[in-house]
Amino acid sequence: MDAVYFIFKYIPFWGVPMIFILVPTGYIFWTKDRKAISAILFGLSGFCIALLAFWVWAGGPTRAVQAFESIINH
Repeated sequence: MDAVYFIFKYIPFWGVPMIFILVPTGYIFWTKDRKAISAILFGLSGFCIALLAFWVWAGGPTRAVQAFESIINH
């Protein structure tokens, strides 16, 4: 469970680079008419954006882990 806490604590350090990688790559696949692949990539980038919003809403690294624990325990 420590790995999950680590992932939630440091969401900005992996979420932002993932967005910068996934969005342009999804756009390249979209222009090459590979709509399914681009949809997956855009969906993953949307998931990263949602996790970043959760991290900000929770109040930072420590509170993000606490919020995740409270969601799991309820």
